[in-house]
Amino acid sequence: LMNQGVHGIDLLLWIMGDVESVFARTAPLLRNIEVEDTAVAALKFKSGAFGVIEGTTSSNPGEESMLALHGDKGTIIMTESRFLRWAVAEQEGEHAQEQEEMKQVEGETKTGVSDPTEIGIRGHMIQVADMVKAIKEDRQPMVTGESARKSVQLITSIYESSRTGQEVFIK
Repeated sequence: LMNQGVHGIDLLLWIMGDVESVFARTAPLLRNIEVEDTAVAALKFKSGAFGVIEGTTSSNPGEESMLALHGDKGTIIMTESRFLRWAVAEQEGEHAQEQEEMKQVEGETKTGVSDPTEIGIRGHMIQVADMVKAIKEDRQPMVTGESARKSVQLITSIYESSRTGQEVFIK
């Protein structure tokens, strides 16, 4: 989670907000390594929503990171390179309809799923450039240390829950 999963967790927290508690299991199921190659966590967000994190480097073939959002107004499922589903109701109480035109994504589509050398740097370059600009302009960067800390805190809480077998509440 800390190595390959942190950016997906960043995105999840940015969209969903703070986590209240987590119950998790992690283990090295395939590889003889000191860290997990498989993790699952059930989340309760402070908003009352539930979430699930699944992270693994033990699947064959490797899969892109995926974020699936399900709610009473529709479903959006996206990977690192494209939207797989965009079915959102136009009005309250309406049945969500698939919107094919929303699946088109422009920009970088390279991922490190099967070849780590294919991981793009565009996103990192945008953040570094913004950090430099923030220092020059004496303002907060688009990603603050406090927001990044939340992802690290969630991951360490997942590890604690897995180690203790208990639900962990996050302050």
